[in-house]
Amino acid sequence: AEALAKGIVHVDDLDYEKALITISQALRALPCTQHPITRETLVDLHFFQGMAEFEMGNSTKAKRAFGAALAIDIDMAWKKAYPPSPQTVFLDAKSEALSRGTVPLGVAVADPTITALSIDGKTLDPSTPGQLVLYQGRHLVRYATSDDRTVAALVDISHGGGTLVTRQTLRDAVLNLAWGGSGAVAARITLAELAGNRGAERVVVVTLGDDSSHR
Repeated sequence: AEALAKGIVHVDDLDYEKALITISQALRALPCTQHPITRETLVDLHFFQGMAEFEMGNSTKAKRAFGAALAIDIDMAWKKAYPPSPQTVFLDAKSEALSRGTVPLGVAVADPTITALSIDGKTLDPSTPGQLVLYQGRHLVRYATSDDRTVAALVDISHGGGTLVTRQTLRDAVLNLAWGGSGAVAARITLAELAGNRGAERVVVVTLGDDSSHR
């Protein structure tokens, strides 16, 4: 938030080069920061990066930055306090985001070591598997652990979507493919990839029934 505030000051002062340096450093540091990141802060970082890029004559980079903001909040409006000249690029980015559409992101991170989870600043219940619908683009995934660590990553969600899992939930799903939800899908994909990497055309999974019989 502090870096964003400094970046906005530089934009307001028409010092776009300093604004780009400040905001770009803040974006690169997102996976490392231990401080909470709100959805609004994340959107504004991308938006003002787009503003600065446009004023520096980089329309392509500006469109990419606006697109990153819109992937998080497709309903965001142009900030009328700023000149309208970059708005055409902003609207082009919005049109492209809408044409690409949304993709599903399964969430299956039930793990006793994960105490909190958020995606793009939105808090989720890590103990409950579910599914989000997101616009294609880069999204910030953050989680807190039982030993008071915060882990974050910028994840590209592209065509086809995906599933967000932990090693624990993936291991559990691989051991029990009958388990429903997104974890089982991830398990099947993982087994298929493991088989392909080893040159196998088929995977046979043997599980134990309640009576210890193989099936």
